[in-house]
Amino acid sequence: MNILNKPRIAIFDEWVPFQMGQEIIEPNTDDPIDWIEFINKPNFESNGHPTAKEYRLKDERAIKEIHRLIKYNTCPICKSKMQNEDPKDQQTILVCLKCGFWGGRGSRFDRILHESIPSRGVLGFYKPFKPLKEIDSEFLITHLKRHPKDLPKIGPKRAEKFVLELLSESLNCEVKPVGGIKDGGVDGYIIKNDEIETIIQVKWRQDMNKAESVGVVREVAGTLLARGVPSGILISNRNHFSKDAKFDASEVSKRKIEKLGQMNLTLLDYHNIIDMLDISNTRLTDKMTLEDWYKPDSNHVFDGAVRISENFVNMFK
Repeated sequence: MNILNKPRIAIFDEWVPFQMGQEIIEPNTDDPIDWIEFINKPNFESNGHPTAKEYRLKDERAIKEIHRLIKYNTCPICKSKMQNEDPKDQQTILVCLKCGFWGGRGSRFDRILHESIPSRGVLGFYKPFKPLKEIDSEFLITHLKRHPKDLPKIGPKRAEKFVLELLSESLNCEVKPVGGIKDGGVDGYIIKNDEIETIIQVKWRQDMNKAESVGVVREVAGTLLARGVPSGILISNRNHFSKDAKFDASEVSKRKIEKLGQMNLTLLDYHNIIDMLDISNTRLTDKMTLEDWYKPDSNHVFDGAVRISENFVNMFK
């Protein structure tokens, strides 16, 4: 089960130019834009034309982010150091090779010779068009790495398959999915030498902020005994497991059952899922170059009007 053979990565393949004036500001701290908050609700302003439904990005956060990018060269998504595209026409384009985010500052082509300081900014934009539960795992890895709060949106059925794939990549082991209505409390197995080594159960919650309950731990412990398998992994997208859940899992793992051997019940929560995403995302993007991420068309990225179509704006509603 290898999800990294033919990566189709979520790329910031749309860009939005905007007016930012010719002021030079050097922020005192490397305080990046809250990208999740910004991308969920960027401020677009109508051009006011009675028939042409066009907009422009009118958001002070975007302007501040360009000033920060130019000074510190750090990605607001993954905090990596960004690579500077070969400067030309007084423009500065910075690209993150780990997540594909890019942005910069420049001038319209017909204004390059007239502007001592470029007056436009540009930010790469990305937003999935399909529901997350319909998106390939490679795409989900890079999307959820940027937007972990979207984990509940992939749905419990899709989550079972996706998390098992992440676990397989993270532990470098063979994982066999089970699934189905009558799965008997088992979503997958870790297989070693054609034998079941570990039972896996995935619990996917809409509310990630609560603690996962002790009842689920006891349920999985019972499944281990019923199936005659001493090792189990319980994965939940909730923020943490309750104290009772951790205690019971610890008690289970202390027991040695006749004919089964030493019991072991591992609990993995939201933070462990983020770690697994990081491992898979690193493998996906480890050999990426600037050209893999940043592919503007033949037009100058700062050229033309700063008008944005209504269809584009509607993506963010």
